Amino acid sequence: MANIQSESSSDKLVQQFRQLPVDDQLSILWQLFHQMEKAEAIATADQITPQTAQLFLQKLLQIDKPQRLAIVRDIVAKADTRFGRGYSGLDRNVQLAFWYELAQAIEQRKALAPPEDYALSERAEAVWRSLQTSSAQEKAEFAQTVILSMGSDVAELPVT
Repeated sequence: MANIQSESSSDKLVQQFRQLPVDDQLSILWQLFHQMEKAEAIATADQITPQTAQLFLQKLLQIDKPQRLAIVRDIVAKADTRFGRGYSGLDRNVQLAFWYELAQAIEQRKALAPPEDYALSERAEAVWRSLQTSSAQEKAEFAQTVILSMGSDVAELPVT
């Protein structure tokens, strides 16, 4: 019975997260990956197929800095863009590695930064507080669940 309750509460948290504005989702993901990295709750990038993730990140970093945030927002918003489709085509471990690598690049101020006037909304604060009471495993599962649903929903048509 406890599993069912925790599963539904986890599902509820994922749904609350998905209803947040894109910038709130990004902020929570960055904070979550930063926190999990420090707690060693996720595997290091070397253990989760980093080459493709690093290549994807390098493509992002080649874009002008002001456009990078828009591209990452598009991935979260499932926009039908080149990067959104590219992200959707990545293996789940590569997607996880991409967010890990992106969080590190943000920490090192190499990738992008949130707008200066940005602050988490009250709803996002509530989601973040709920995540703080979760175990490291639950946080990792939450991260995997939300990042696997990102990217373009547009399927590539088969070539005939």
